[in-house]
Amino acid sequence: MKKEPRNYKLTINKSLKHIEGQIIDMKKGATAIYVSSKNIKDKISKTKMAEVVGEKIAKLAQEKKITECYFDRKKQKYHGRIKALIEAMRKNGVKI
Repeated sequence: MKKEPRNYKLTINKSLKHIEGQIIDMKKGATAIYVSSKNIKDKISKTKMAEVVGEKIAKLAQEKKITECYFDRKKQKYHGRIKALIEAMRKNGVKI
């Protein structure tokens, strides 16, 4: 039995100061949702900033009726800011 490919892919990019995440629609080959921490003006820790970005991505995903996506982790380890962003998305209703 052949599995259908998933429709949405989550990619996360981080730098020393910022983190950004996007959900890509694999059928259209276009970005469906993009959120960056560069727009957050609060003085908070980097991990907390990643949680805020994850919450915003999840909120926008629910508005567009995206309930599930898979994480393209490239060569990134699942810890720290990456883990905080994904856990925030899971808490807000997006299955990863």
